Amino acid sequence: MVHISAIRPHSLVEMEGSEAIPENGWSIRRARGATFLVELADARPGATALQRTFDDEAILLLPFIAGEVTVGGVQTEAPERSIVVLPAGNSEITLKGEGRAILLSPIRDNAPETLNDTDYAGGTAGIRPAGQPAERTGGADVQVINVDAIVPPAGKPRLRMVRSSSMSINWIEYEGVRDRSNLSPHSHDDFEQGSLAIEGAFLHHLRVPWGPDANAWRDDAHLEAPKGSLCIIPPRVIHTTEGLGEGKHILIDVFAPARPDFVAAGWISNQALYRD
Repeated sequence: MVHISAIRPHSLVEMEGSEAIPENGWSIRRARGATFLVELADARPGATALQRTFDDEAILLLPFIAGEVTVGGVQTEAPERSIVVLPAGNSEITLKGEGRAILLSPIRDNAPETLNDTDYAGGTAGIRPAGQPAERTGGADVQVINVDAIVPPAGKPRLRMVRSSSMSINWIEYEGVRDRSNLSPHSHDDFEQGSLAIEGAFLHHLRVPWGPDANAWRDDAHLEAPKGSLCIIPPRVIHTTEGLGEGKHILIDVFAPARPDFVAAGWISNQALYRD
């Protein structure tokens, strides 16, 4: 039986409307999970290259604009609707105009200041750490993956899974509302999940399992999540998400380390480049 007192609270961070940090012509907004950092980086007119140094591989998302990545003096083009896996070390990122880049990177020790730092003031007990990075076994230093070229696993049309050495993401995309008769409530024993809304609005349904002390039970939560929000879902919290309203919905689920169950199932599109 799970004791409710051992379950961390969920949180919803509305990054879109928060105060931004200026950096070389960019506006930066940051939020975090226990083991991963999310950066929304908006290039303004005249922005120069965004420079980052990663201890481990990171993931760059370019859902609506093309860009270019420079690593070790080598430039790599990244088209619109691409997922870019960046190597450890120094990277420079530029966009083909004004727009947004999204950076995801693992946290092991120190992290820059984020909007939800107070959520982790008490530590990260009960959450699986990012651990040591998996070994890269092949491929270019910079991986550029076309979202539309990812083939979902049979019977899993919503899974477009990509990984780095220490993270995995699922790019979930669909038009209109989700079928409410076919949702997928589930939980994770020791993985914290980040769900980043990058297009459309969503409703996150969360349920904390009952422990033996009924005085500590919590009501279900139904969190409206606008574009630019990050929902942090703790281990053991039952959850599912549906898109609200018509139009395109894009949601990115983030995990660090990479999900071993998805690796074992063969659901990660670039798994052939890694050995865990």
